[in-house]
Amino acid sequence: NSSGLIESVASGVPRIDYTNGCGQLLLEPQRTNLVTYSEDLGTLRWAAQNGTLVIGGSGLLFKKPSANSIKYEATGVGFNQMYFNNGSDFTTIGNDYAERFYLKVGSDIPYIYIQNTAVGNLNFSVINNITKTIKSTNVNVNSFDVEFLQDDWMLITTTLTATSAVPYASKPYFSNSSTSYSNGVPIGTTAYMTCSQFEEGSHATSYIPTAGSTVTRLQ
Repeated sequence: NSSGLIESVASGVPRIDYTNGCGQLLLEPQRTNLVTYSEDLGTLRWAAQNGTLVIGGSGLLFKKPSANSIKYEATGVGFNQMYFNNGSDFTTIGNDYAERFYLKVGSDIPYIYIQNTAVGNLNFSVINNITKTIKSTNVNVNSFDVEFLQDDWMLITTTLTATSAVPYASKPYFSNSSTSYSNGVPIGTTAYMTCSQFEEGSHATSYIPTAGSTVTRLQ
């Protein structure tokens, strides 16, 4: 909206987008957010490796203060990751998808490795959190973008064409190493995620909140 915040609008109400500083009518195709718990842990849908997940509370993301966040805390060193697991495959081989989520990490997480299992397990896009730059992009994705925001938040967007049918989305690894996703971070290191979205289509569209099921935004 005009204040730079993410705002929910009722169905059938025209949306005015101020992304470029000037209000414009937002016209988008019909899309479905396949992440059934975009701001909440849900029932066995979010998982962690060498860490725990709890509700991080609202008020952290300045662009959407009402959004709940999911908090990861490392309980071991190595293979530190969090991710959404749909429970059943939600990608179709050959179809295009767009993934987007907000991630908050401090300076104690120098590198973030973004894994997109729909295009292979051991290829990553890597974010250098020290220099606030993209270190490398997964050769198997169509595009990768990171918008570095205030308060240690970043908006991560990936587009891809699926080569595998998988149930996973929003899958960052946290590492001290610029060359290995598995090195991990110290015990007690924390990260936060919110507004997770995975949709079928060649480009990302505006956020569709979910709370227990997929949600479709009509044209």
